[in-house]
Amino acid sequence: MQNACDLTAAKTIFSGDFVSHPLGTVGVDSVVKAWSGLHAMFPDIQVIVEDMLVDADKAAVRTSLHGIPAGVEEHRLSPR
Repeated sequence: MQNACDLTAAKTIFSGDFVSHPLGTVGVDSVVKAWSGLHAMFPDIQVIVEDMLVDADKAAVRTSLHGIPAGVEEHRLSPR
């Protein structure tokens, strides 16, 4: 979903009562809103799943995010 910027997939990936502890929000719409903002700020964002724990109907995921802020590539110094 995140690496492909397919935000419509969130409705099939997350349950309606999904809790985002970092965002302090509940529900799929909050996930879509947050990731829309992240993709706007970091167009090339990549999400790496570092750990995933699953127990019955619960899951916890630790991820790392990598990306360059939008507009930064125009300001990079050219190698000499």
